[in-house]
Amino acid sequence: MTRAGFKLGPAAISLVLVGIAILLLVPLMRSSSAVPVASEQLSQESREFQYKQWKENFKAADPAYQAMCDQALQNYKGNGQFQQDMFVFYNVFKYWPMEGKKGFYVDSGTNDPIAGSNSLFYDKCLGWDGICVEPQEVWHQIIADARSCYLFKGCLASHSTSAVMQGDGQMAQAVFTNDTAAAAGSVQCATLKDILASQGHSSIDFWSLDVEGAEIDVLSSFDFEDVSVKSILIEDFWVIQRDLDYLLTSNGFLKYRQLAVDSFYLARTTPFLNPMWEPAGSQDDWVFNKNWRETLKDKIVC
Repeated sequence: MTRAGFKLGPAAISLVLVGIAILLLVPLMRSSSAVPVASEQLSQESREFQYKQWKENFKAADPAYQAMCDQALQNYKGNGQFQQDMFVFYNVFKYWPMEGKKGFYVDSGTNDPIAGSNSLFYDKCLGWDGICVEPQEVWHQIIADARSCYLFKGCLASHSTSAVMQGDGQMAQAVFTNDTAAAAGSVQCATLKDILASQGHSSIDFWSLDVEGAEIDVLSSFDFEDVSVKSILIEDFWVIQRDLDYLLTSNGFLKYRQLAVDSFYLARTTPFLNPMWEPAGSQDDWVFNKNWRETLKDKIVC
């Protein structure tokens, strides 16, 4: 190539062509780099639109609970003592129903299956299957009548054994003993893995764990290798929270949020929504329980 006596060799021509290609590609690269952001925003807007449509046409899995479910979805008012059920739903499972997904829950330490239940919404509104674990006989028939979950009438343990219950109501605890005199009043205990297997399950989407101070014992003996768990809500009022955090983070979980009387953990692979949704008054609940803990500091271990 010559112009006014100036000649370009093959190498120079190649460099010129490369430069032209770069100049042409840079705008395209800049444009394409913005596509994922735009697509993500569009996807979020689309999902939210679909969710609103689903909510407007929502029918409860159990028609008798339609009013309660509408209250939860329209007014963000759930059934948990401090709206724990709604916190979990709106931050993790909000889009599952419209995508045709039904989860599986475990409610260990079920107690009253209606008042203050963290799993009632998932049962009666969303139609999830689940397992309720409750050792106190006084609740067995009530749970059987009110809920669709499989009821294990015993407690969780590191192996198949038996225990006696000490205390009453929500403060009752299972105490393992070799005392044969207590055998008549003992309850059956099993690993959660075995209980799940008996019902044909090996994974949990939402696990609500409230066993009045025995949470770390239950979790320490749990087989996280063989049982997949997406999320765990743990009442931590009576336990050392640092020990709880260490145990769960060592088993593949992230602490998503410290709530008023619970810690909420997600498996590292579990998607969550952003920004975080919190129920109205959650800060007041936090302060109230913080102050209550102060009044009981001589009775608790943390």
